[in-house]
Parts: sequence; structure tokens; C-alpha cells
Amino acid sequence: MNDKPHAILHPTLERWANTLDIIPFSWNGLPLNVPVYAVYATLPNPVIDHFAHHGDSLVPILRLGKYKVPLLDPTKEGITTAPNYAVVITHQEKSRFGLYAYPADHIEETFSVAYQDWIGNLQLS
Repeated sequence: MNDKPHAILHPTLERWANTLDIIPFSWNGLPLNVPVYAVYATLPNPVIDHFAHHGDSLVPILRLGKYKVPLLDPTKEGITTAPNYAVVITHQEKSRFGLYAYPADHIEETFSVAYQDWIGNLQLS
């Protein structure tokens, strides 16, 4: 039996089974890496529509058409002014679809990483 499930793929598609494209960005000095497939959009100069209470903190909310998208601070320091960018991430649980965003000071060039290396790094953290 073949132990490589992607071996039946055409060689031009095999790369997609073995690697992930990653969008690296940073916020307040914290580097973040997100797979391209999870990114709904990158927004330069996002506009905060309003703030909503979540526990003890105020969370900025972006309005993208019919969607209200929370802008989550991965450093937990709080966001009081709009960042340079918002990296909008898709989230799906069963049949429910949602969006949230991370702020970014800079968005770097997309790079590729071997799928096994990405999984290995996730298990280490």
C-alpha cells in the first residue's frame, strides 16, 4: 500500500499537498504567522466602526459589508487607535462561518514552509 496519499496527485499539484504558504506579520513587536488559506483579507488602514465590551475590555469592531469583525489584540494590551493593517481571518465551526481580525504594523512577503515542519512547530508550542 502507498504510504503517501498525495502520490496520486499530478506533479504540478503535489507541491500544494506538501507545503503551506504563510503570511507573516507583526503587531507591537510580536511576530505572527498565519496560513494563507485562513486569511480572508488584508486591509490597509482599517477603520474602527465602534467598540464593544467583552469582559473587562473594549474590543474594536470593523464593519466589512454585512459583517461585524472584532479586531483582537494578540498581546492583550488593548487597541485604542486603528492599526496600519488588519489581517482578517476566517473561522468555521460546523455550519457557522465567522471572521475576526488581528492588527498588524507590518505585513511581510508570503513564504512557503513544508507542511510537516509547520505541524512540528505547532506541536512544540
